[in-house]
Amino acid sequence: MPSVAQATVDAIGIGVQKSATSWLFRCLVEHPDLRGSILEESDKELNFFNHHWEKGFDWYEGHFRVGPWRNLEFSTLYFPDRNVPERIRGYNPEVRLILCLRNPVERAISQHRHEIRRGRVDGERVDFWEAARRNPAYVEQGLYAAHMERWLEHFDLDRFHVIEYDRVRAEPDGVLRDAFAFLDVAPGFEPSTTEERVNVSRVHGNGPIRAALSMGVSGARFVLGERLTRRIGASPLGAPIQGHRYVEVERRAILPEGSEERHRVAELFRPDLVRLGVLLGRDFSHWT
Repeated sequence: MPSVAQATVDAIGIGVQKSATSWLFRCLVEHPDLRGSILEESDKELNFFNHHWEKGFDWYEGHFRVGPWRNLEFSTLYFPDRNVPERIRGYNPEVRLILCLRNPVERAISQHRHEIRRGRVDGERVDFWEAARRNPAYVEQGLYAAHMERWLEHFDLDRFHVIEYDRVRAEPDGVLRDAFAFLDVAPGFEPSTTEERVNVSRVHGNGPIRAALSMGVSGARFVLGERLTRRIGASPLGAPIQGHRYVEVERRAILPEGSEERHRVAELFRPDLVRLGVLLGRDFSHWT
């Protein structure tokens, strides 16, 4: 087991899903004093401390180079996993932890849109409550205080840098300055991707076409590999393909603002957010 002095990874983003973590990671690894995985820096989620724990520290550290920089990993499923805090503590008790949080109602809606886009939710299951019944993670991932209490059993609060999604949208430059300062790298660096939106939830309007196109992309990944498939998607050739494949998901169709349904979801999270405010010394009442 690596000692603190030998630990290769200095900072870990622990979540949560659908809270601008992909945007944040891409901005951070542009900094000359930060590095992601050597396999592909845009592919942030190694999921070592949850899904690949049995492979050992050598496997994990083999994804990073050692040098005069800080190595950074971001896996959004770490935060709600009850096994991960102790494992990360055993790896590097001095690690810097970045936690991105989003209004849990909005986070659950965004996850629902993502499931629709991926073709995992269709037909009658498009109903939010039915999808949430089938996938408890809609609610469980948003119980932030319950998860944070477990993390605080292993790390002091000053090990965490908490970023709210609302501030990412309102003040991305300020979010990055604070994150760079927390990571102890030059705070004045300006990434090229600051204004870029990532992982926009979109879905083709026709279910069969959506399924067929999704299979096509999966097949391309299998034949061409993930990296080449992404390059094609980002090229001029990929633009018309993406334009044909997706339309924006209608946001107001899922738990509209002010609706009774949305209020019901907010009530699920309200007690947990009160506890979270006490733990972090912040007020989260604006989220419910």
